[in-house]
Amino acid sequence: MKETHLMSVGLDIGTCTTKLVVSRLTLAERGSSYTISRDEITERKLLYESPIHRTPLIDPITLDAAQLTEFLEAELATAGVELADIGSGAVIMTGETATKTNAEALLHRLAEQAGAFVVATAGSDLEAIMAGKGSGAAWRSQTLQNTVANMDIGGGTANIAWFRNGIPIATVTFHMGGSVIRLQADGTVTYVSSAIQRWLDEQGMLMVPGQIVDIPELRELTCRMARAVGQFVAGSPDKAGNELLLLGQRPNQLPQADEWTLSGGIAELLSRPAIMELAEVTTYDDIGPLLAQAIQEMWTELGFPLVKAGHMQRATVIGAGLQSVELSGSTIHVDAGTLPIRNVPIVKLHIQQEPVRLATALKDLFQQASQLYGTSNQTPFGIALTTEQEQSYTYKHLQVLASQLIPPLTSHFTHQHTIVILCDQDMAKALGQLLSLGCQGSPRIVCLDGISLNFGDYIDLGELIGNRTIPIIVKTLLFPNEISEVRL
Repeated sequence: MKETHLMSVGLDIGTCTTKLVVSRLTLAERGSSYTISRDEITERKLLYESPIHRTPLIDPITLDAAQLTEFLEAELATAGVELADIGSGAVIMTGETATKTNAEALLHRLAEQAGAFVVATAGSDLEAIMAGKGSGAAWRSQTLQNTVANMDIGGGTANIAWFRNGIPIATVTFHMGGSVIRLQADGTVTYVSSAIQRWLDEQGMLMVPGQIVDIPELRELTCRMARAVGQFVAGSPDKAGNELLLLGQRPNQLPQADEWTLSGGIAELLSRPAIMELAEVTTYDDIGPLLAQAIQEMWTELGFPLVKAGHMQRATVIGAGLQSVELSGSTIHVDAGTLPIRNVPIVKLHIQQEPVRLATALKDLFQQASQLYGTSNQTPFGIALTTEQEQSYTYKHLQVLASQLIPPLTSHFTHQHTIVILCDQDMAKALGQLLSLGCQGSPRIVCLDGISLNFGDYIDLGELIGNRTIPIIVKTLLFPNEISEVRL
């Protein structure tokens, strides 16, 4: 069994801390003489974990790009990794860091600097899923065949992801973190996050910079905050303005979890003794230690079963570097000069064996996708084709499918565009060749299989490995309302 190794880097720039991990993914070709072989990730090994550094800021709204660049270079050097060695990974900004004025530009700059295929991404849904994978919650739910929720609590936000049998089924994020309120050793408040101000007003709690507070006041605040989040996920979202801490859309319904795990910087503080002195509260110049204690008390009060996470403070970055990569199938077609590709949104089309109405469905699909994503990008969107799994698709069927796909592809896109087609059956190579021949490079074609995708997912495609498979990061965003695929 031939093996290939892929070096993966994860870089997490959080509200308070920044960390990096280096991992090695082992790829092996699987299959017999009777089946189409494909590459699988057979081992994910963590090689290096950086120390945890404070996220550098020039001022409260601007990240220090120079220091972050130095951090990346120094940690890779310590890990003994050259930029040319990196084949995959993720750079993500979590919590309030993603709202800084230069966050997006810096994110992409770091991604480009860190190798040929390191994806830049942000967003609470993906952060929650990565943290759940890195903490071990996804693995635990798959092993025990149950539902596990992981809450990753950092400086500015708490991201929750529910996993059922290893699959993410829901996410939600709250403005709850150790640094939403910062204070000095004498109890003087130095910062109050604007994101929690409406909730503070609803609670009738005064908390402003310059105010001097004591332990009872801070204990009351952190207990109310933890209780508000706990009651929301328990199904009482309207109680006492709990939803005012919610970040983003309000979900229609959240699952019940058989178990809970906690990760992030706050989770690391859970094992500390009960806090008695103000100096113990202000160890990190914020309310983190008291918030950790309050969360543990509230989760016990609400009857949420807590189990210890496999990884805590580094859960998100481990999920980014170790768990974010999948592989395409081996029957692929790639036009020259198209890879790597980043941030491709996915639309979905279901086809039948005899696609009588395919032309109309394709017209509707392209119109919908163009309205959602435009056509100005080099790779404006990708099309995930789903088929009747009990039926096989002959070369003749693929010719008919290609003949229907080629006219809208050539009319909507030019030689400057690349279109990604994803198939759920082993037919990507033949279909890709037919599309490439028919389109004549306008647009260029990437056609692959072996990846399960949904409408609204984003993907990143790396360079070919061994001329037969492609590393892929699927950035699944979970929406409160399901978006249907286009069907014939």
